[in-house]
Amino acid sequence: MTKATNGGLRSVSSIRAKRRQGAVLVLLLLAVLLCLRPSPAIAQSAPTVTDSGVDARFPDHLVFRANAQSAATIAKVRLRYAILPDGTAATGEAQFQPGNSVSASFALQSSDQTTLYLPPGTTIKYHWEVTDDAGASARTEEATYFHNDDRFQWTPIEQGGLTVYYYSGSEDQAGKMLSVGAEAIDAAEKLLRTQVSYPVKVWIYDNVDDMRPALPRTSPTFEQQIVLLGVRISSDTVLVLGDASFDTLRHELTHVVTHAAGESALGSLPAWLDEGTAVFSQQDKGGFQNAIERGIRDGEALSVRSITAAPGDPAKVELF
Repeated sequence: MTKATNGGLRSVSSIRAKRRQGAVLVLLLLAVLLCLRPSPAIAQSAPTVTDSGVDARFPDHLVFRANAQSAATIAKVRLRYAILPDGTAATGEAQFQPGNSVSASFALQSSDQTTLYLPPGTTIKYHWEVTDDAGASARTEEATYFHNDDRFQWTPIEQGGLTVYYYSGSEDQAGKMLSVGAEAIDAAEKLLRTQVSYPVKVWIYDNVDDMRPALPRTSPTFEQQIVLLGVRISSDTVLVLGDASFDTLRHELTHVVTHAAGESALGSLPAWLDEGTAVFSQQDKGGFQNAIERGIRDGEALSVRSITAAPGDPAKVELF
């Protein structure tokens, strides 16, 4: 019985040893498979994207840049942006060479993209988005770009919601323009029973040659015959010459208020009402009144139906 018992013990010990060896082999096999399998942290990691800033040369070069990396191939890089204060959201498809690490760029203005006019002081909110071939995506935080006319060193002065920028002339002169401008906006808001809900910018240029590149492109004939003393160039921006009268500033800032009061995605004020309100804001109606009297005398006055938009004929500008 003793021999039988010892034999049974040896048999149980042998089975247990084989089981331990089998378990060790299984663990070794699992370890090898885990080593051969790609790391989940690498295979499933999200891409990264970095805002690399803006390359700007006023008035006709504006390029946004970004860098992106991913374990998978970068498939798309987009710039999401909006031109304030009343621009709608837009998307730009960036240019880049596909790969795991890319440098991307999107041009709002360049030698082959000259149709978009951006006045000085344009504010653009934007962020970058990137997507790789695996479907993973990432984006940057929202940033703000201020489009400056970098040909000059500007000094800003501010009162309420109005900022005047100047690079020539005295601080006292610019301060007077600021006071007159703030008063003009206040008077027009009361007249039209409205409020301008966004900051307004006035850029004072020293002379016509300095200001011309900051204006929208017009025909050579128009530029030769008409010298603009001031102009509302966008919803929130006015350009004026430094030697322009205070009435020019009143006139153009009233255009800012009429835009806020009566223009929207559904329509805009008739041009004659917009222009008439701006002239009404002037303390001296001056050349406009003389032009109308001369037009009536010579039978050249414009009908209401013909002045729903600004005239393209330089000879008729003062009659409008």
